[in-house]
Amino acid sequence: LLVAVSAIGGVTYHLSEQALLSNVQNNLQYHANFRKERILALFEQQQRWLQQLTKSTDLSKISEDILNSYQRATADSPNYHLLQDWFRNKYQALFNSQEVQDLFLVSSTGQLAFSLRPMDTEIGINLTASGFYGETLLSSLIDKVLLSKKIAISRYGKIEQIDESTVLMGIPLFSSPPGDNGRIIGILVRPFSLQRLHHLLKSYSGLGTSGEVVVAQRRNEKFGSEVNFINHFRYGDQAQPDADCLQIRTTEPERFPVHRALSQTNSSGW
Repeated sequence: LLVAVSAIGGVTYHLSEQALLSNVQNNLQYHANFRKERILALFEQQQRWLQQLTKSTDLSKISEDILNSYQRATADSPNYHLLQDWFRNKYQALFNSQEVQDLFLVSSTGQLAFSLRPMDTEIGINLTASGFYGETLLSSLIDKVLLSKKIAISRYGKIEQIDESTVLMGIPLFSSPPGDNGRIIGILVRPFSLQRLHHLLKSYSGLGTSGEVVVAQRRNEKFGSEVNFINHFRYGDQAQPDADCLQIRTTEPERFPVHRALSQTNSSGW
């Protein structure tokens, strides 16, 4: 009888444990999918906004005028400065409504011709891989847009021009006639609105006191390479990893479950 009771108890415990694990995994998957869908929806909304923006005849005309003025004269040209100021004044309210703080107009040769936030020292700098900054997320984005002749999105990472880590969206501006047969005269680049992304990630509804939402990206395809985190941890005292965690991430990456998660495999650990 004792053996039978023990066996039944052991089976019951095992089944209960499996049910609990399954419930936790299902809840985690639900919240992951929920946030993923919201983030992708936000990306698509900002992408559509950029596409609609470039369809504006007025914006295309002023952008072309700025590029032509920049290429004909120097960045110190009075006409060039007037065009920049006119652009900012006309579209500032629209940009504010979309929380767009930075917007760049890059020439077809990769030179920065306009910045929504005045950056006089950067105007005219070569942003391609052969330029001052070398290979960057921005230079890769420029190459992708010029090659595909359509909107492109960069990976997440540090952007020197705005001194922040974010994602960039770039879309080509065509000469007349528009379309694939037209000539690319420039590229309009906007950073993804991280304020809206952070607002989504700060919603911990249903996660209780122990749940945590972390969005991460491996810096390259090599397993164990460093990881970019898009959002900060919920609690202030956990904003930075401690020394033990940093050492494990570099010396024993197999114990760091984020690497496993990025490879879409199950894991548990530090």
